Amino acid sequence: MNLNYSSIDFSGTVQTFREMQIVMILYNSFHQRIVLPAILTVTVNVISTSTFLIVASGSEVPLPLLTFNVVALLIGIAIEVVAFGAAGKIHERSSQMIHQLKHRPVYIKHKLVRLSVRSFVPLKIQFGSTSFMEKSTCLSVIEFTMGQTANLLLTRSQN
Repeated sequence: MNLNYSSIDFSGTVQTFREMQIVMILYNSFHQRIVLPAILTVTVNVISTSTFLIVASGSEVPLPLLTFNVVALLIGIAIEVVAFGAAGKIHERSSQMIHQLKHRPVYIKHKLVRLSVRSFVPLKIQFGSTSFMEKSTCLSVIEFTMGQTANLLLTRSQN
């Protein structure tokens, strides 16, 4: 993401970034209460159950049920990758934008501009009370889900 500094109005950029920070605060409030618990609950359960049924049942499962489980597994993984991957991209892109704004010639010359850009922090979608989502968060969730599936398989084999 390269910024063309000759065509950008810096005061407009500062105002836009501040508005994005406010929107991110509102989104985090909504996301923590409604979206994140729903996505995590549904996708973890769907992926764990589908993987368990595919692995544990083997050839005993009729083809339509096996197909349904495979499709459910792929959709669950896709939802996690899209939801958590997009959150990581927001953080990465805002960090790049701040870095590029700090190296703009206007930043060096004007004290007010320097103070404004220095106050910027990268946008973060919260995950829990202290963590935030990075690009690799979806892989961590999928790893946790596969661990739960392994626990189900071990429990089944002990019976």
